[in-house]
Amino acid sequence: MARISARVLKSGIPSYTAEIRLQGYPHTSKTFRTKTEAKKWAKLKEVQMLEGKYNGTPLSTQKRLKDAIKRFLESPRTNKSWLKQKRNKPMLKFWQKELGHHRLADLRAAMIVEKRDKLSLGLTYRKKLRSPATCNRYISGLSVILQLCVEEWGWLEQNPARRIRRFPESEGSTRILTDEERFKLLKACHSTPDLYDIVLLALNTGARRSELEGLRWGEVDLKEEMVTFRKTKNGKDRTIPLSQEASEVLKARLRARIIGRGEWVFPSPNLHAPRDFYKTFMRALDKAGVTEFRFHDLRHTAGSYLAIEGVSERYIAEILGHKTLEMVKRYTHLRPEHLRDAVAVLGRQKQTNLGKSPRTI
Repeated sequence: MARISARVLKSGIPSYTAEIRLQGYPHTSKTFRTKTEAKKWAKLKEVQMLEGKYNGTPLSTQKRLKDAIKRFLESPRTNKSWLKQKRNKPMLKFWQKELGHHRLADLRAAMIVEKRDKLSLGLTYRKKLRSPATCNRYISGLSVILQLCVEEWGWLEQNPARRIRRFPESEGSTRILTDEERFKLLKACHSTPDLYDIVLLALNTGARRSELEGLRWGEVDLKEEMVTFRKTKNGKDRTIPLSQEASEVLKARLRARIIGRGEWVFPSPNLHAPRDFYKTFMRALDKAGVTEFRFHDLRHTAGSYLAIEGVSERYIAEILGHKTLEMVKRYTHLRPEHLRDAVAVLGRQKQTNLGKSPRTI
């Protein structure tokens, strides 16, 4: 709103400057000889702005969504590791393509919902429908940018995406490998050494596919048997100890590494980027006959191994890189055979004084 500041000129004559800062409008100011004139001018301009009669152009009509996305990408406050995550780039490109040419002042919740629904019905490059969680993430990403337009940049009065209702989400898959499936999957991977190694590392570290694919030799300390994942989902580095099996896998890869073959633990054929294992892993699943399973479920399986061995939720959270213990619960569902063993304990308890079951009498 308006602010009046006073100063004395070199001539000794006082002057009064009225400054107006109102969200959605450019900063404007004017200097007067008297404080009364400054207040009168400021009050008039404020009323004009609030009533939409101000002859200055509101920033919301000057700026377009593509301008907001550009500023977001260039802002030093934007988390750079967030930008490097593969799933976030398509999200920004989607909004740039669909709504980037629209003025911020023209954006409405209905327009955003229409594009969200279009997204939900379209197929990914893997020929699959996007999940409700993915569609919600697209809305949340856009909302973050629009909220910056409101709170920090003064480009908008309100965020049109803020009150859009999200799609209901499932609690998430808790699919984990049985012992038989683990044997079959590793057998199917054995003919492709790189795939076999990365699957073993996933089972031994609980790391995400992106973390393992992006792993560099400079982040592996085989002397101390530690590994550091730097491009993590939550933006923080995570250092964990290596199990004996994981350490042996990495030592074998280091011995077989060709000098000058790049910095990646799992380099692509051209050596200039990490290898993408998605298609190779899917073929191995088909060969093994393991269905309804994703690479990410190896992470679930690793979490279940830790839980079965009695590792505390706090330690599991640190190993898997979760910020809250609540997020760990989805990884700690025990396999059916272990639940069966647990329930069997109840059957071994002494019977009550009611005697035998009526069915045995």
